[in-house]
Amino acid sequence: MDELEERICELAEEATHAEDPESALRASNELQHEVHQFVHANVQRVLASGGSFADVARVLNVSRQAAHRRYRHLAPERPKRRPRLVATDDARAAVRLARERAIAAGEPPRSEHVLLGILSTDTDAARALQAEGVTFDAARACARASAPDDARSDGTSGSSLRRIVREAGLVAVARGNERLGSDQLLLAALADSDGGAHRTLVALGVTPASIRTRLGC
Repeated sequence: MDELEERICELAEEATHAEDPESALRASNELQHEVHQFVHANVQRVLASGGSFADVARVLNVSRQAAHRRYRHLAPERPKRRPRLVATDDARAAVRLARERAIAAGEPPRSEHVLLGILSTDTDAARALQAEGVTFDAARACARASAPDDARSDGTSGSSLRRIVREAGLVAVARGNERLGSDQLLLAALADSDGGAHRTLVALGVTPASIRTRLGC
């Protein structure tokens, strides 16, 4: 703004020392325009530094509404908020069923319970599993047999469910999906660090890679 400041000073000098009224008026009119630009530039700086329209209004002795109406075009553009990812009804059902299965077994919800929850739904994820020969009864038997001792306790080991849902959301975003579905939930369960869903598939002679292929991943 150095040039603008210098120009304001020059015009103020011209208007003050003009030899005739017309020259003074001409310099004053241009000065008014430059001061207007100077005010706008400083309002923009205030808003860009985190100041509010209320701050601007207080300094300029106008109402907040007037400041907003006059200078709203100078406000920095707000970053667009990412739309909230919403789970599908099928994914919600799978999570609910996973939790119920875990409670019934006296265990914290883990990835094998998510696998069983998905198998209890009528979804593409369930059909991908079934196409590889993974039925609910077979998966339940293998999940129980292959679970580590600490997962068979009364809930002393940590639950993986929240972590799986969070990872499923990341998978959905990475794939450009606007909704979290059972496909993403299954992928997250198979990749989860507790290893339950992965062990269950391996015990049934199925590789997680074959499921990912069927899901187009």
